[in-house]
Amino acid sequence: MIVLKAVSFSYGKEMILKDIDLRINEGEFVGIIGPNGSGKTTLLKLMNGLLIPNAGEVEVDGMKTNIQEQNWEIKKIAGYVFQNPENQIVGITVEEDLVFGMENVGLPVDEMKRRIKEVLQFVGLEGFEKRSVNSLSGGQKQRLAVASILAIGPKYFLFDEPTSMLDPNSRKDFLQVLKKLRESGKTIVMISHDLEELIECNRLLFIYDGRVLLDDKPVKALKDILENGEMIKYVDIPDSIRFQILLEKYGLIDKKDYLLKKIELIKVVKDLVNTF
Repeated sequence: MIVLKAVSFSYGKEMILKDIDLRINEGEFVGIIGPNGSGKTTLLKLMNGLLIPNAGEVEVDGMKTNIQEQNWEIKKIAGYVFQNPENQIVGITVEEDLVFGMENVGLPVDEMKRRIKEVLQFVGLEGFEKRSVNSLSGGQKQRLAVASILAIGPKYFLFDEPTSMLDPNSRKDFLQVLKKLRESGKTIVMISHDLEELIECNRLLFIYDGRVLLDDKPVKALKDILENGEMIKYVDIPDSIRFQILLEKYGLIDKKDYLLKKIELIKVVKDLVNTF
């Protein structure tokens, strides 16, 4: 569990986060949205000790990020994946990049060999061990970044807009890896400006001016955003999600088979048209 208790953070005199209380439970997929400069990336970096709060405490499985020895242990179990994978790739080849992190946590050679094969298969890069990282596409580099963290064996994955630099095909490949991580029971906290990537998350956080203004199930949170004249300025809600919100508004989504009555569907479509 990741717990933030009355956390505030500033760069010099500029206050970025203000008195944040937050709990991320094991196995959850938590999405984070909000305008640029609202503190999203800072919040994510606080969760694994890349940043230390000016006030309050961050705990990961009971360990505190502001205690140096515990901070190192936290980084083993809470892996951070940057927006630009080149910010964290350090090896010349794929294999060297994977080995770097595993050596730092003291894994034996036989275990490293086993994990290299396992994680490359998991992210769809099997057979790439000897490939130069410079020859990889943007999507392949992002998957390598995930593999490098996965090889260390973390419980928590912290993603900072991982698809923002990817083309559509690479984005699709990455989202498949994300799905597999979720299905394997990993805890995921992910910043994204693409709400369709977060619609299946357990909770959606809306960060604004250094505070968590919303923390709810995604459709409920987005419904609140649609009804808020200030928040909606900063959130681009796709038509598909707007339509889903309307379906739920009229109680037309059957959790088992999603059946719709024709006359009720006509009513929804009319309401949808009036929304735009």
